[in-house]
Amino acid sequence: MDYYINVNIAVALIYGFYHLALRRSAYFWANRAFLLSGLGLAFIIPALNLQPGSFSGLLPDLSFPDPVLQPAFSPVYEHAVNARPAPVSIVAEQAAASSFLSVWEWIVLAYCFISGLFLLKIFVFTHQLLQIYRKSRVIRYDGCRLVLLENSREPAFSFFSLIFINSTDLQRTDNWILRHEIIHVKQLHSLDILLSEIVKALLWINPFVYLYQRALRSVNEYVADAIVPEDEKSDYARLMYDYSFRNTPLSLKSSFFNKNILKRRITMLYQKKTRKMRVAYVLVIPFTALLLAFTTGESRKPVISLTGESHKPETAEPGTNQTASGLITVSGTVTDLMNHTIAGASIFVKGTPQGTSTDLKGNFELRNIPSDAELQFSMIGYQTELITLQNNRTVNIRLQRKRERLDNMVINGFISSKDEGKPEAKPEPSPAPEGTVYNFASIEKMPAFPGGKEKLISHIGRQFQYPAEARKKMVEGLVEVGFIVDEEGNVTHAEILRGIGSGCDEEALRVIKTLPKWEPGEQNGVKVAVYYVLPIKLNLN
Repeated sequence: MDYYINVNIAVALIYGFYHLALRRSAYFWANRAFLLSGLGLAFIIPALNLQPGSFSGLLPDLSFPDPVLQPAFSPVYEHAVNARPAPVSIVAEQAAASSFLSVWEWIVLAYCFISGLFLLKIFVFTHQLLQIYRKSRVIRYDGCRLVLLENSREPAFSFFSLIFINSTDLQRTDNWILRHEIIHVKQLHSLDILLSEIVKALLWINPFVYLYQRALRSVNEYVADAIVPEDEKSDYARLMYDYSFRNTPLSLKSSFFNKNILKRRITMLYQKKTRKMRVAYVLVIPFTALLLAFTTGESRKPVISLTGESHKPETAEPGTNQTASGLITVSGTVTDLMNHTIAGASIFVKGTPQGTSTDLKGNFELRNIPSDAELQFSMIGYQTELITLQNNRTVNIRLQRKRERLDNMVINGFISSKDEGKPEAKPEPSPAPEGTVYNFASIEKMPAFPGGKEKLISHIGRQFQYPAEARKKMVEGLVEVGFIVDEEGNVTHAEILRGIGSGCDEEALRVIKTLPKWEPGEQNGVKVAVYYVLPIKLNLN
């Protein structure tokens, strides 16, 4: 959405500069170059500030690494909500679970529908011209194709290499009409019109787009009119006036006559090039720099904390990531002692709800935190670490794996003193002591949801309903639910390990309790109970 807004702002600013500084200039070629390059810059410059997730407001978000391939990793399910909990990878499955769209989605669909109508208009006009071309007599002339029109009142116009002209205009002794349309063909003015029509279809809600298109059409006419010698301009102006009583051509055509800009064309026909006009083009450089700064500035959107409180991010001082009030941005990577990255690790500012989690590559970023904050790094199956920043902006930390289970220590077998010196015997698989629950970091074979992680995602996506209270208070964050997958695969003893309130904890707990039987975990070939932690990250877009 930020990108779309910045594109519209850029179009408005570029047109405004043209209207104030260049509109009266007789350097028509330069004006055309400015307007065409301006359309490109309007879309390119705002994109220079795009960050990952810039379009997350329109598409749901999902991150669910595989816990079986990485036993030390607790999967994170990001449940992004607009009006329906539909992760990107399971849109088809989620559609059946929700039969309505949010107001925002209806607005987006309506906007896209109207854009589609504009694009359909381009197709219809093109089809009409091709129909005329197929039914008419065609003459090749000077690299163009002259399509002879039967109606003598029809004004001449061109579309790419096709020039539509009636026999009366073709037989004129001065030949100005045909020469005018040849200029349109040679300079590819139809491409300008087509490009402006496509931009209008994408940004139709912006009134400046229509003014921009009109300015580009006018400049193209000025370019074609510029071929007239000084001593014949009076006759040429009279010819344009006579054409004012002809029919108005379709919008996609480059026509000799355009009633809307007739007066302006005659004025610009007599316009002289001056030094003052050349000075105006020097201003294009600082204007482009200002446009770059204005449309690529850091977003000022409110940041929603885990408690639902809203605040605006502070502006960083130039050349640093330190804000005026002593807040900094910290980033880094979390790995284990073997330098394997850890995805899904939790990083929190101690004593506050502000935090984040690592991505699939173990990277994280925390913004607007005190320069002397104490960060807590935690991950199920690893020892928790506390780090004091001391104004550090890059923190790479290695977590040590825990080897103990959650309850009692499990001993698989011993060698007595009388067995010393004998070959070590391989212990036979034996059932774990009754009531033993293993930590997934020390289990040989993890419990598996029937159908794999995609089915688990699908189940949670269908069942989870973002609480109305949380929506109202703009509450989002990480809910960690712990539960046991027992020897028979049943999900038991579900509990909230970390919550954010406003009904989110209760809803997460309810969803976990709806999980069907799993394939139980195994230790030494024996099915055992395993304690499992599933963090569910909730985002409001």
